[in-house]
Amino acid sequence: QRDDVPSFEGESLLSSAEVQKDFGKYYSTFGSFNVQFSRVQKSARRTPEEKSRENFFLTFFNSGLEWDSTDNILNPTRGFVVSTGLESSFRALLSDVNYFKGTVELRGYKRLYKMILAKRITVGVIQPFGSTGTFDIPIFKRFFAGGSTSMRGFPFQKLGPLSDGGDPLGGNSLLVGSFEVRYPIYGNFGGVVFFDYGNVFADEWSFPLGDIKYAPGVGLRYDTIIGPVRFDVGYALNPEPGIRRVQFFISIGQAF
Repeated sequence: QRDDVPSFEGESLLSSAEVQKDFGKYYSTFGSFNVQFSRVQKSARRTPEEKSRENFFLTFFNSGLEWDSTDNILNPTRGFVVSTGLESSFRALLSDVNYFKGTVELRGYKRLYKMILAKRITVGVIQPFGSTGTFDIPIFKRFFAGGSTSMRGFPFQKLGPLSDGGDPLGGNSLLVGSFEVRYPIYGNFGGVVFFDYGNVFADEWSFPLGDIKYAPGVGLRYDTIIGPVRFDVGYALNPEPGIRRVQFFISIGQAF
C-alpha cells in the first residue's frame, strides 16, 4: 500500500495470518503473525544523529483482548469498552528491530436524561530492547495523534514532537483522552460539547503532565443508517508554535 501522511511518505507490503475468537457476549480476542516490508521515501528525523534509513523488514506478533458491553457499535449510548493490544518484534525472527508496543483504551457511555455522557482515555508505550534504541523505531510504528478522532484542536498527526520544518515526528509514548456531552437538537440533528487532552512524547514511559495539551470544542451531528455525520470545531488552548488554534473536521461516525 501507498502511505502519504503528514509524518512520512512511503510504500508498504504486509502479509498477515490472524485468528479471532469471541468468548460469550462481551469478550473477544485476536492474535496474528505479520511480515512487513516498508520503504520510507520521505520523513523528518528527530535528531541529527538519528539513522536516515529507507528500507525496513519487520516480523511481528499482534494480539489483543477486548471487553465490550455497549449497546450500539456505531453510536453507543450506554456501556463500557476495555481494549488492550500488544505488538512484539524480535531480531531473532529476522526483524530489523526489537520492540514491544502496548496500548490500553477505556471508553464509557452513560445516558443522562436526553444526553449521552461519553469518555475515553488511551495510553500507549513502545519499549525497544536489545540492540534497538529509542530512535531506531521506524516512523510508521511510532505513536501519532491529532485530528478528528483524537485531539480535535490539532491537525492530523500534528500533536507531539515536530521537526524544525513542522513535520510530525511521532513518539514512543501516548496519552490522549476525551470527555463529550452529546444531546439532541431536532429530528436527526444533535450537538456535542467536548474536551480533549493529551500528547505524544518522544521517549518511552514518559508522560510529563506539564506537556499535556488541551482542546475544548463543539460539534454538530446528523444521524444516518451508517452512523452519524459529524462536524467538529476544536480550539487548542496551548498549541505549539506554528499550530493554528482553531481546527475544523467533517467525518462519519462518532469520535469514539
